[in-house]
Amino acid sequence: MTRNERAKLRTELSRLIARLMGGTERVTTSAIFDAAVREIPELIEETKEKLIRGAVQSMARGLMKGAMRENDISDKQINLFTGEMRRIQVPRCIALPTLGPEREMLWTPTFDASLHELEQHIRYLRSSAAADVARAKRLQAFYDHIVSIAGDDDPDVPIREILARRQSGAA
Repeated sequence: MTRNERAKLRTELSRLIARLMGGTERVTTSAIFDAAVREIPELIEETKEKLIRGAVQSMARGLMKGAMRENDISDKQINLFTGEMRRIQVPRCIALPTLGPEREMLWTPTFDASLHELEQHIRYLRSSAAADVARAKRLQAFYDHIVSIAGDDDPDVPIREILARRQSGAA
């Protein structure tokens, strides 16, 4: 999907989501999809093949990640590892980021990868983990702040309400 096509679809979906959420409403991705098919059918038709390609690639990526977790080491290869190394779970395959606009991953059987490729995969995992940790820290700081504001409020009260109460009480 080209950058322009993606931008056009993203813009229309953003408008649709804003309308569906109507300020404080909750909505499922299925409801968004149904509304998109109903309300922007021409755009959906134009991008259908690329959307399907993306969905199949996403599914394949999930399956490959699952396959990564399965240890597939032959007896010959296991005999190379002794002591603590026998306990290490080696993924069946590793994902290597490719160069290019699609940002695809090249899935490579671990024992067919070079040391350079294995190192590249480890760097990729570390950078992804660092980004996840940073996002979690920011969200935790937000959570901690809201908890300090909420005090004894019911923890199931929406954050929007907690903030509104705080503003009306502070005014």
